[in-house]
Amino acid sequence: MPGLRESINNSQQVVDLPNEDKVALATASLQSLPEEQRQDVVTNVGVRPDQRTSNFVWRIIVSTFAFGLLVAVITVSGIALGLFKGTTDIQTMLTVFTTTAGFLAGLLSPSPVGRNT
Repeated sequence: MPGLRESINNSQQVVDLPNEDKVALATASLQSLPEEQRQDVVTNVGVRPDQRTSNFVWRIIVSTFAFGLLVAVITVSGIALGLFKGTTDIQTMLTVFTTTAGFLAGLLSPSPVGRNT
């Protein structure tokens, strides 16, 4: 096995290995598996994006919906005040407004998942 300094006879020896050897063993083991089983191992181990990546994704999502809400408020206000001439459909903009407001309000509500009762 490339990267390991000594052979392994039982699973308890893996626990006692230095971290560099554990990484080499895990890498070699994963590379030898077919793609489907490799994905199963990654899923079972619970490999997930780090917190920084999750925060970045959520910032993008919330910023997009907040921008949509702002545009909907400005447009609905403009239609109600008669600033936009011609054929304007306030019902469509009200739908956009209520949808984005509902999404953002849903982010603030407590989640029922993971509650200790």
